[in-house]
Amino acid sequence: GLNFSRHISDIEIHPSNPDVFFVAVQGAQYGPSKERGIYKTLDGGITWKKVLYINDRVGASSLSMDMNNPRILYAAMWEHERTPWQMKSGGPDSGIYKSTDGGYNFTLQSNSPNILSWEVDGSGEDGQGTYDLALAVSPTNENIIFTGGINIWKSTNGGVDFNISSHWYGADGTEYVHADQHILKYNPANGILYSGNDGGLYKTEDNGTFWTDISDDLQITQFYKIGI
Repeated sequence: GLNFSRHISDIEIHPSNPDVFFVAVQGAQYGPSKERGIYKTLDGGITWKKVLYINDRVGASSLSMDMNNPRILYAAMWEHERTPWQMKSGGPDSGIYKSTDGGYNFTLQSNSPNILSWEVDGSGEDGQGTYDLALAVSPTNENIIFTGGINIWKSTNGGVDFNISSHWYGADGTEYVHADQHILKYNPANGILYSGNDGGLYKTEDNGTFWTDISDDLQITQFYKIGI
């Protein structure tokens, strides 16, 4: 089972077989944890197999499945350490991983730039992934993925390279979207991508070229989940 998983960040269920699903395990909040990683079940959660594990400091912060081709999965792995006096976020073992065989094998796609950084070019060594780190795959193109930390980043080649899509104060003319992305979710019917963050709800209708704030009339600010 997952008795010592502590914190689970994502669950992805196979679109045609509900007994097959994956969980992204962040692991223990304080101290190392060998239970971190991506787990898969074939029997509705009765038994589990760990299918992606980096080390006891790297947790699975986000997981996304291509619902048109569930053999494609992306996982965001985040190296971190939290103590009573500091939060260490990010490290050389963080990265974006991809599976093309239904989660049996994962391959590192990239570990730079730092998609958790505050910087517009991803040059910072630190960042924030405690409750920020979202991942979404295009419903029409498995190679287009978006990640959200403080800012939103886009890849058009399956996570090998990333370019910034939005920045928390619009540095260097980049599109502005409020900081701290908690959820990125596509509407598969029309391809619109939504972002829920600390400042509201945003959408893009052109795969990240322009973003629009659609939360003006909502009396709440922070969004963590979106259902479509």
